[in-house]
Amino acid sequence: MPARTPAGGERAKAGPSELLDYVLAYAKQETLDPVVRQAKALGKGIAGAVLLSIGTVLLAVGFLRALQAQFGSTSATTTSSAGNALRAHALAPLLRASAPSNPYGSGHPLSGNWSWVPYMGGVLFCVLVAVFCVTRILRGARR
Repeated sequence: MPARTPAGGERAKAGPSELLDYVLAYAKQETLDPVVRQAKALGKGIAGAVLLSIGTVLLAVGFLRALQAQFGSTSATTTSSAGNALRAHALAPLLRASAPSNPYGSGHPLSGNWSWVPYMGGVLFCVLVAVFCVTRILRGARR
């Protein structure tokens, strides 16, 4: 009667080198793969945070410029090339004479001592976005 081999008898004959390969593959699967997945998730989170912060700053500057344009916290005459063209124009003395003479600013609601209000609006917007992000992070940590 021939000798019986146990189930998987060929595997039992493979020896310690195959066992070492299995142990290394298992260690890689259980340690390295989760670390790589977490690193990818961390990279996506950092990229999202950078893009969100850039977008928030751009929106805050846009909000600031919109408030300044709407309520006129900057004076009508500028020192840019357009301002130089205005001064060189023949009607420049008439245009400057029609501007209100106000010692506290240009006569607009957010000028003079109130010129800080648009800047505070931009800072307030940034703070609101930061508070929103922190509350979302804390809500996710509770789950």
